[in-house]
Amino acid sequence: MAERGSDAKTFGERLRELRGPITQHALARRSAIGSEALTRQRVSYLENGQVPTAGQLRCYLRGCDRADLFDELDAVRKRLCESGPASGEPAGPGRRWQFAAIGALAAAVLLAAATATFWALDRPSATVAECAPGFVCFWSEPEFGGHKITLDPVWASANHCAALPFEARSEMNSSKERQLGFPAPDCTGWHTVLNHLGGTERSTSVRSYRHS
Repeated sequence: MAERGSDAKTFGERLRELRGPITQHALARRSAIGSEALTRQRVSYLENGQVPTAGQLRCYLRGCDRADLFDELDAVRKRLCESGPASGEPAGPGRRWQFAAIGALAAAVLLAAATATFWALDRPSATVAECAPGFVCFWSEPEFGGHKITLDPVWASANHCAALPFEARSEMNSSKERQLGFPAPDCTGWHTVLNHLGGTERSTSVRSYRHS
């Protein structure tokens, strides 16, 4: 059997082939599934031999429009995970603890992927917002609680209004584009400014947004 490191590198090269002419940044922007998405840096890690979780693989294939290959590639991914450390050395107590933690995390990701829908339901209120880089996130309750939706920013060249499917009571902008939030669904009336690269509103009322 080939060493895990070599197999993982080959797996990463296969992912790179599937990406084709799409840039890593573009793939990351298109990879969102519910509240989970890849960053451009994560795309680079996976293509250079980091074995993805099931959720990361699903997001990657969505980003390059090859979701039909998930079952085939997930079987390969599972074999890589089962092959153990790349060095072939036995895992000591510390390493075994790390593997157990990674396994628990992977199980949590799989459970989330199996139960996720467009909404993230019944999430407890968070004191710190979490929004994938490159996206704009909205919550149905103040302080980043309730339902969550992850959307693309409205770009300067688009010059249009994006309506939300519910009244957002808190929001976070992790994109590079400054956005304006409006309480009306047609981007009219007073507005809040949502600054780029991490701007947040813990308590607001937004039904639509557009580029600033």
